[in-house]
Amino acid sequence: AQEIILEDLVSQYPDMNLTDSNLQRLAGMYRTMPGHPAPPIVGSSLESLQQTIIIFYESGCNSCDIQLEKLKNHYSGLQERGIRIISIAADQDEKVYEYHSKSFPWPDKLCDLLGFEGENFKNYGILGTPNLFVIDGNGIIQGRYTSFAETGLDK
Repeated sequence: AQEIILEDLVSQYPDMNLTDSNLQRLAGMYRTMPGHPAPPIVGSSLESLQQTIIIFYESGCNSCDIQLEKLKNHYSGLQERGIRIISIAADQDEKVYEYHSKSFPWPDKLCDLLGFEGENFKNYGILGTPNLFVIDGNGIIQGRYTSFAETGLDK
């Protein structure tokens, strides 16, 4: 029912300015279903025309740390295959963010220090972490996952 309501809401009123953060998040969940164009990333660009993994995480989250470690371990292979990684943190403390993100080998590391209230988190409908998205070279969402292994890109 939620999907039907959201589809109707988003298709009937594509330019509607949602001010309630819960409605923004629900609309973001609908917009980020597989087959939909990926929402813009505040602070970065998806215009690179290459496959991209976006990971939403929070420093200190054990499940997030496991997935980030897997991405770090596979980074050189992903890079060789032309797959870009963008990490987006829910951190609200700059020192915590800096400490955790400094070990990431990829250049695209984002954090607006607004936590789950950040625009990227709302636009992608993020309610918890980790959340990974695979975006194809045309900017279309291929899938939403909670682990790197689920993406099938760990081979």
